[in-house]
Amino acid sequence: MKYLEVESGGYLIRLDKGEEVIEQLTSFAREKKITAGIFNGIGGIVNSSIGNYSVVLGQYITKTYKNMLEVGHCSGNISVQEDSDDIHVHAHLTAANEQDGVVVGHLFGAIVEVTMEFYLKSFKVRLVRKMDPETEYRIWHF
Repeated sequence: MKYLEVESGGYLIRLDKGEEVIEQLTSFAREKKITAGIFNGIGGIVNSSIGNYSVVLGQYITKTYKNMLEVGHCSGNISVQEDSDDIHVHAHLTAANEQDGVVVGHLFGAIVEVTMEFYLKSFKVRLVRKMDPETEYRIWHF
């Protein structure tokens, strides 16, 4: 990973071939002590685990994509889990390839195939995720 700090709490981040996307973003947020942020990215990934949440089942239905996916848009946020300092990276993406067509969903993990290029904006607050009893999902708590 390489990065460049830019104006107003922003970072340009480049992930390189072989790096794991969620692990790298989590590690970066820990290193920089980012407890609230948003990011956007593009690039190429392989061995990705992508899911969609089933309200009926109360869980994600995930699929692994071995082939390279061209990521047209990856966006997400950084927060911390309730009652801890554990960094939580929440990412979604839209990607495609010839074998799988268009893939959209929650990104659980992926390996960079060529590069992933991100803009990350951090905020000087602590954004906390707490369990919401109605949805039974961890959501932002203000």
